[in-house]
Amino acid sequence: MRHQGLENFADAGPGFEPENYQIGWDGYMALLKNFVYGIRKHTYSIEIQASAAQVWKVLFDAHTYGEWTGAFCEGAYFTGN
Repeated sequence: MRHQGLENFADAGPGFEPENYQIGWDGYMALLKNFVYGIRKHTYSIEIQASAAQVWKVLFDAHTYGEWTGAFCEGAYFTGN
């Protein structure tokens, strides 16, 4: 695929740089490949019966962060506030 006519957007600003179009086309081609090969995006959800403050504490507390992230990233830690 070739994107033509980009010179018409020369004064439109940095969002219209040719590199941005390439990034967009790369993304579309990845989506097309996934569609062709039957790769589907999976969405999971869960309802948590807790206050936002309690969830935040469990997610980011120094003692609990490593426990729940250890399932997929052993040794992970969080610093911040």
